[in-house]
Amino acid sequence: MPFHTGHIKDADCVCYENKYYHAEKAKNFLKGAKLTDHSLMIIICDRFDFIHDLILYLHQNNFSKDIETYV
Repeated sequence: MPFHTGHIKDADCVCYENKYYHAEKAKNFLKGAKLTDHSLMIIICDRFDFIHDLILYLHQNNFSKDIETYV
């Protein structure tokens, strides 16, 4: 999985089309990318049980709308 900010579309394809990737690295990459659309991170965190990390990240960065959408 590419871990450079310019490779968001590649990360998106890998996460949607592949079951074999390091989920924690993908989650951390997306957190560091400071994206406005958090749907990919929500999908990864939900699939790999990183719910606490997801809610904490979204809350700390004032993305309560995304928390409401997820819940």
